Amino acid sequence: MYQKCNVVVFLFCLILFTSCQKNTSQANGEVSKWTGVLEKTGMTTYQYGTHTLTGNASTTGNQTENILYALRSATVDLDQYVGKKVTVSGDEIEGYPVDMRPVFIEVTALEVE
Repeated sequence: MYQKCNVVVFLFCLILFTSCQKNTSQANGEVSKWTGVLEKTGMTTYQYGTHTLTGNASTTGNQTENILYALRSATVDLDQYVGKKVTVSGDEIEGYPVDMRPVFIEVTALEVE
């Protein structure tokens, strides 16, 4: 009985780990960019990020969709661009989104539209 449980747990873990996929666009040399209106983050249910980006946000590849992203940056003063339409470049922070919340982006560069 104990061996059957181990086999079931092993198979479950194997299926779980092989079904997960990581976005490899940056491994191919592509830079991820998102365009939208930058806003200061107020009270939220997800409690991460200092700013948000909303609008026609995803410009990587051929997909464009209205979506909300949570942002932070150690290199760009995001406060200077609040209320402006911008394009940000950066990396998705691993471990996010949490519970259907926004993707969390570390902004490394910003352009005003």
